[in-house]
Amino acid sequence: MHFSLAALFLALPAIVNAIPSHKYDARFAALTVKHAQVAQRMANPLAGRMELGSRQSSCTTQCSSTADKNGITTYNACSSTDPVCICDALESLSATCLTCVLPAAGLSASQFSEICGNGATTTQCNSQCSDATDTAANQAADLCTTSSIEDPCVCSALNKMTSACLNCLLQISGISNTQFSQACAAGGSAGGSSGSPVGSQPTGGSTSCTVTACTSVSDQSGISQGADCSSTDVGCQCASLGKLSNTCLSCVLSSSGLTNQEYQAQCAASGSATATATTTTTAAPFQPTSSSSGGFSSPSCNSSCASSADQAAISRGNVCSSTDVLCACTAFNSMDSACLTCILSSNGLTQNDLTSQCAAASSQASVSSTAKPTGSNLPNTQNPTSGALAGFSIGIEGILGAVSIALGAMIFV
Repeated sequence: MHFSLAALFLALPAIVNAIPSHKYDARFAALTVKHAQVAQRMANPLAGRMELGSRQSSCTTQCSSTADKNGITTYNACSSTDPVCICDALESLSATCLTCVLPAAGLSASQFSEICGNGATTTQCNSQCSDATDTAANQAADLCTTSSIEDPCVCSALNKMTSACLNCLLQISGISNTQFSQACAAGGSAGGSSGSPVGSQPTGGSTSCTVTACTSVSDQSGISQGADCSSTDVGCQCASLGKLSNTCLSCVLSSSGLTNQEYQAQCAASGSATATATTTTTAAPFQPTSSSSGGFSSPSCNSSCASSADQAAISRGNVCSSTDVLCACTAFNSMDSACLTCILSSNGLTQNDLTSQCAAASSQASVSSTAKPTGSNLPNTQNPTSGALAGFSIGIEGILGAVSIALGAMIFV
């Protein structure tokens, strides 16, 4: 078995060599301390590629083979945070070509050997990384397309390791838990790949929560359960969040950019009765706050929707599934024009938006008796920018709108 995980954040990689047995490659370990200039060069791929390209012109004879040319091309394409790619590319060159181009890469022969060579391996974490969970983490890492910790896939794999194994790898690479958490958070918040599955750990900024605020067995159980939830199954996600302690929940919500009010509203609207935040513990009909977009129950429309018929329509709308556009359309059709216009306006929608969405949902339903209406595909400019429209999927994407996407994609998925 081999581990092929990598981390390059600041100067702090934890790269593991893809060789049999438990041999952990310490490439670039403490690189900033020992080889600051080399680290700086590796952190500036543009400068490095320009130099290598220039140097290559004087190495035409030494690097004339197809393999050498391919190796140089691969090197130039490597991410600056993917040292495995860099080392593998340089190692693919012939000895003659490598000797010629190493200076352009900012490396002496001895530095290259120490950074990329097999001599930079250690077996000191063998016993700590013998658990089946560590083997599974290695298999997950093998599926990642890069070896950089800024890739959420790699961060996820590292997080799936047992704490003993992860702590050992971090220690021999000179990486603190805080720096590791910051690296994972940076990777999760940049690159737009928050939708990648992360196994048993939250992604993005909430990664640090598992180190500081979510250490109990119940917290870990809730996070693990949430990892198995579909990104569109808000009920499942709310049930998982409901298992978290208040400290853990507050940290996770904050890391994901959600307020407690938004969390409560989403879980209440989804029918979940497991929300454990301090404001409420049971599900209730969605009641938008002053900062929300309105929904069916929009306080600004109280005077326009005062009739019993309008109130009945609003009640029907609030219990519609958030993906059941036809149900929402039926509720709208029961309102008088003044109430309808006000509620549409409070949610940033027009009569044309309503007409087109209801027509599309009706058409879809007529194609097959088993077909279910999907979320709205209105342009983003017509979608509400804050709050959520529980039971009202027109003008929002997916279940419960943008906030629920944060629940699904940023916390567990």
